[in-house]
This record gives sequence, structure tokens and C-alpha cells, in this order.
Amino acid sequence: MNQPDTPSQHVYLSALGACTPLGDSVSSAAAFRAGINRLETLEDVGVDDDDVEEAQSYSGYTCQPFTGKLEGLARYIRMGSAAINELKAQAPSPDWQISGNTAYICTLANVLEKPLNELGLTPEMEEEISSEIHSEENHYIKHLFSGIGAECGLTIPDAQQRYLFRGSVGFFKGINKAIELLHNQHCQYVVVGAIDSLVDPAKLEMLETDGRLKDASNPTGIIPGEAACFLLLTLNGLTSEPKIVINPAHFSQESHHYFSGEPATGEGLKTLLAPAMADPPENSPFAQASLYHDLNGETYRAYEWGITEVMLKQGMPIESWPRHLPAESFGETGVAYGALATLLACRAIIRGYNWGQPLILCSDNLGERALLTLKSVN
Repeated sequence: MNQPDTPSQHVYLSALGACTPLGDSVSSAAAFRAGINRLETLEDVGVDDDDVEEAQSYSGYTCQPFTGKLEGLARYIRMGSAAINELKAQAPSPDWQISGNTAYICTLANVLEKPLNELGLTPEMEEEISSEIHSEENHYIKHLFSGIGAECGLTIPDAQQRYLFRGSVGFFKGINKAIELLHNQHCQYVVVGAIDSLVDPAKLEMLETDGRLKDASNPTGIIPGEAACFLLLTLNGLTSEPKIVINPAHFSQESHHYFSGEPATGEGLKTLLAPAMADPPENSPFAQASLYHDLNGETYRAYEWGITEVMLKQGMPIESWPRHLPAESFGETGVAYGALATLLACRAIIRGYNWGQPLILCSDNLGERALLTLKSVN
């Protein structure tokens, strides 16, 4: 298991902000706990097939009417700005808004859904595409942060304090980067989060083309959603009440990734959870745990979790853990899942729900697996 060294000083949550189909962080978490969702019919997606345009209606979760007809970068800026503005209102001190005090980390979806080395390209073409992706990332992150800064009245610093991660486990890597920056005294605060929209027209059409959307003919497809969620972290600044420790994330690898055509082995998730089996269940910090999982309706993830659970049952009280599935209220939120699940877990702690230590699991379609744990400190 690839995991960072445990820091001597804890990193704490200071504030939260979100933009989801259920509202801001407070209303989203309350609605999620109550089992509420706002499923709606999405606009038709047209696919050209032999010059005949076919339209199919799907259901999904959107931030409408807030996002209006915005698409792509403009949609992300609108959602991200709403989340950051809520974070501004929640923050116990305005010190983080002072230029130079804060680093910003955001996770976005991969430019390419499938591994570059599995597209059948020549080495020269792979190198050219990699260069184009790098250039696109620099352009995108610059305009994303400048747009959010303008909307929120913030001066977001230059590239030395802006960081971009990609993919479903990107948020968890961003958490570890935030912890590193704070412990190295690079800054006093870090804003870390993620934005994604699977109901954005371009992504929705791509999902339909790949046959991943849920409908009558595909009952194990996904219901798309969207979300922007951010956390304000600090080492020594003012924190939330009660104090919530954000631990470093752990990582592992699943050998049979989503695009491999093979069912998952479950070894990646087992590797992350197995350390809890080192002590007798009554002595384990996970004896009472609360599991957040990115099960999204697809057979691949359901099978992976099922086989993982079978492998772990004899060593852990896993059957008694409360299960929380954000997709039930927000749909498949892509790379925003990790930030959303962490936000929901933090809100549960703040509201005093004693569900046990939160365990936030994530499975990336390219094979990486991540685990993040939180801890309440009285």
C-alpha cells in the first residue's frame, strides 16, 4: 500500500463549501441524511447513426436552474464559485483570503477517459498528445481559478500556489498535497476540492455513446450528476467545531481496471482496509466505522465491493458498519465524488451523528484505489 508518513501535527478542517443538485453543503448533507433526491429528466441527447438522428431521454441530477445553459468551463466556474462563496461565509477567520496565505488545489476529470497507452497509438503520437494535454491543463486551470476568483472577489495567487489533479483519486492526492504544503509551511491555509459534471452536454453524449447511462435497456448503468465541493484546511488557524482531523490518504492498485474487460479482483480495496485487521476487532480504530463508497449502479463496482467484502468479513465487523452511498442522492458525480463524500462525512460529525470513524473509499476507472479517514477531536 502506498501511503504517506504520518505527520506529527494534525491538519484540521476550517470550513466547507458546496454546489450540488441539493444546494449548499448544509442543505445537501441534510437532504442526503434524509434520503432526499431531485431526479429529473434530462434534455434529449442526439446521436448520429447513419445520418439518422436518434434522441433518447435519460434521468439525472443537475444544479439547475443555477447553472442555466452553461457548458464546459463556464459551468465549472459557476459551480466552483458557489462552493467557494459558501466556504467564505463559513470560515471562522478571513485570514485565508489574504494573498499569499492560501494555496488552491482542484481536481478535474481526466482529459482522456481511457489509458493513453491502450489507444493503439505510436510513441510519437502518444508524446504529441501528452504535450497537448499538458498545455491544455495549464490553460484550463489558469482560467478556472481566475474565473472563480473574479466571481468570489478573491485574489487567487499565481501558478506557484495553484495545483491541479486529475481523475477520481485526484482529490485524495490533493489532500496529501495540502498536508505536505501545510507541514512545510508553504502556506497557512489550503483550499482543496473538486468539480465535475456528468450532465454537461458533451460528457452526457460521451456516456451515451459508451452505453454507460441507465435506462430501460441498461438497468445497471449510471445516473449522471454534478457537484463542486471544497474544504478549507489549516494546521494552526481557526478550525470547525468540533475539530475534525483530516488524515493523509492511502492508495493501492486494482490490477483489473474498468477498461480491462475483466472483473475486479478486489485486492486493491482489500489492501486499503486490511490494516484494520491487524488488531482484534475490539481494539481496532475501525471497530466502529462509517463507510462512504462510490458504488454507482454499474456491475463492475458492485462486483468489486462484493468480493472485497467476502475477503474481509472474517477479520472485520464490516457488516455492522453504516453504509453511505452519495450516488443515491447526487448521482454519479465523477471526480467530485471524493470531495463530496468527505464533505458529507464532515457535516455528519459537525451535526453530532455518532456513526463511527468515517472511511471514504474511492475506485478510479484506471485502477487506482484510495482511502481517506477522518477523526473528530473533542
